[in-house]
Amino acid sequence: MTSIIYLLLSLFLLLFLKAKKIFPKHNYRRIPGPWTLPIIGSLHHFIGLGLPHHALRNLSQRHGHLMFLQVGERPTVVISSREGARIIIKTCESTFCDRPNSPTTKIFTYGGKDLVLSPYGDYWREIRKIITSGFLSPMRVQSFRSIREEEVSDLIQLISSMSSRMHTINLGDMMSVMANNVSVRAISGSKSKHEILFVNELQRSAELAAGFCLANLFPSFGVLSMISKQVRKAEKCHKAIDQLLENLIQDRRASEDDKEADDLLSLLLRHLDEHPNKSISMDTAKGILFSAVGGGTHTTGAVLEWVMSELVKNPTVSL
Repeated sequence: MTSIIYLLLSLFLLLFLKAKKIFPKHNYRRIPGPWTLPIIGSLHHFIGLGLPHHALRNLSQRHGHLMFLQVGERPTVVISSREGARIIIKTCESTFCDRPNSPTTKIFTYGGKDLVLSPYGDYWREIRKIITSGFLSPMRVQSFRSIREEEVSDLIQLISSMSSRMHTINLGDMMSVMANNVSVRAISGSKSKHEILFVNELQRSAELAAGFCLANLFPSFGVLSMISKQVRKAEKCHKAIDQLLENLIQDRRASEDDKEADDLLSLLLRHLDEHPNKSISMDTAKGILFSAVGGGTHTTGAVLEWVMSELVKNPTVSL
């Protein structure tokens, strides 16, 4: 019993000394926020308050629209007003353009090699140029119209067929598959052969990246990543997604239309072949593909499901 007490005291002392290094005192004025505890910071304010955004709303009502939180070892400023968000996103965009990486997001983005989480600089500008010219230019987006129309038409026919047979319809899942088909076709020129598995793994990756994980809150404590169940789940999910992306790449490599195609995947592969010694690698290509497919699938599917649920609750609304 005594040895256990000594062990716990030693562990607490180690964490306290580590926290002193991580959270050094500064002389500048800190933005107002709720009171903090050693090591965990502001995390105790989220206990028993349900969803995190509900807790943030309650805290902002008490401390204002500009609020400081110490989330584990991560100093965080919370903006909860439209005016403040506009300043951050538009006026001061270059100051806040870097996104913090965590152990789980590093796994999914191949070490932060995608556009969203890569540090602002020459590398970021280079991959942004590739994505903008090959995927997000107004002309390219307009060229995807036929893909969107075909996939929506197929979805409507499927819903009609299932409803006529009195089958229960999971509209959320169906719209996510449709969004995935649109994204993958726009990016690679063809559908994935494992579309449902792709959607499920992307949904899982979003849940793992956004879920609670101590290793994300204390990234400097490497031992947490080693023992974290959440990190192991992320690695397993990433392995499945990596294989699906590899299948897309190999299918495009084997296609006779590879050299003439102008989709994002072909553009990335040609860039790799023509500039083998540059900073962009196959992991970069996969990180970009993951962000593009994941964003197009999860975000679009969630928005469509939300819109449909609002229409069900408000059937008299006219569009």
